[in-house]
Amino acid sequence: MRHFTRGRTMVVTVVVLSALALWLVLGVGNAATRSDAVQVEPSVVASFVRAAKSCPTLTPARLAAQVMAKTGFKPTPDGGIAGLTAKQWKTWAPSADSSPADRAASLLALAHLTCDLAGQIRMSGVTGDRWRLAVAASQSSIKAVKDVAGVPPSAAAFVERVVGYADFYASGPLLGSGAKTPTPSATATPEATASATPAASPTPKPSQTGRVSSLAKPTRTASRAEQSVQIQRDGFADASGLRLNGSAHVSDGRLYLAAGSAQAASAWATTRIDPSRSFQTSFTAQVSNITDGVAFVVQGQGPTALGNPGSRLGYGQDTTDSVSAVKPSLAVELDTWDNSPDGFDPAGHQHIAVTLNGDHTNHRIWRDPGFSMWGSQPVYVSIAYDASAHRLTVWAASATPTVGRDLTMMATRPPLFTYGVDLSAVVGTRPAYVGFTGGTGRTTVTDAQESIIGWSLVSR
Repeated sequence: MRHFTRGRTMVVTVVVLSALALWLVLGVGNAATRSDAVQVEPSVVASFVRAAKSCPTLTPARLAAQVMAKTGFKPTPDGGIAGLTAKQWKTWAPSADSSPADRAASLLALAHLTCDLAGQIRMSGVTGDRWRLAVAASQSSIKAVKDVAGVPPSAAAFVERVVGYADFYASGPLLGSGAKTPTPSATATPEATASATPAASPTPKPSQTGRVSSLAKPTRTASRAEQSVQIQRDGFADASGLRLNGSAHVSDGRLYLAAGSAQAASAWATTRIDPSRSFQTSFTAQVSNITDGVAFVVQGQGPTALGNPGSRLGYGQDTTDSVSAVKPSLAVELDTWDNSPDGFDPAGHQHIAVTLNGDHTNHRIWRDPGFSMWGSQPVYVSIAYDASAHRLTVWAASATPTVGRDLTMMATRPPLFTYGVDLSAVVGTRPAYVGFTGGTGRTTVTDAQESIIGWSLVSR
């Protein structure tokens, strides 16, 4: 009897010790990982919060965890504190002249990479926590995640370490719940409460250079339930299908936005798109003589949405009036005026960039297209949004292709940049307005004109 009791005690002891060992690996192991986490400096918290807005998969705590597991906040020459490879940095750096030594730029690059991986996982059909799977893919590969339909064994330890750090940072005061990106309201489309349309400003009659006279009106090609939309404007014979605000007007086969001094304009298609669906759009724009530029904007504010003139490009807010910004919104701006002396534009005369919610000072990603965007040469821009991958891709060319061509023309050239973003999380889930804005500053140039020559858009 005593022998039997001893044997049973030994068995129970072995089971308890085994369970304790497993707990040490899974529980205390994570606790130990959390205990050695480097505290985030208060000065860099804003950079974590900003970068985490790249997609809903991320939070500031999760990004901090990835950095801690990868580099321990000790920057590498190629990828900074995010520890990206030279190839990854080249692909995901927020701008052409960004430096890995810039902590904010390094965090944005890591956020863009993580969001892209999460999007690829979503498209692959692999189920599970997309953030964990994206972290696993960053340590191994998308293929490895697909092959096992989950976290590959080779990346399991790294993923658990990152999760442990994320728990630590999420429970802290700097990157905890107060720092997480808020979820935009699905009702952020106050169309019913939009203000009255501002009166159009008088504008000098524009030049007929580059006139395109043919017209196909915007049409809906499927039922409202399907939210399939097609817009085809091979020129602007009239303003049908458009809501014009500010100085926007149609003349000589073009949609003119702003001209002369201190004007702001917006033009929205009356046909709206579903922001949870993919779309592709192409347009030809011309900025004659040096002025501030134009923007393609997707917004959930309403048909009378109009921002401020000058560097705000007709969608941005005035420094003294945050209410006047077009928001919620995503803008792809063609900025032709250098505001770097004012502290918010990248150095250089021009750029194409993505901004969110009317904040024209915060370039989420930008590039110089490598050719002049102002003068007599029109600019052709093509944009594709992949709703499954949460990916926005932008192409640009100085050539003047046939207006209304789809992305096949751009398929043979590399994109200007790719940006990870969930459009419906930015502008809301209700049908969104699409169109153009423009703005001029207090310039003495009297023949400055901003116009759209043609526009096509397909949303499915």
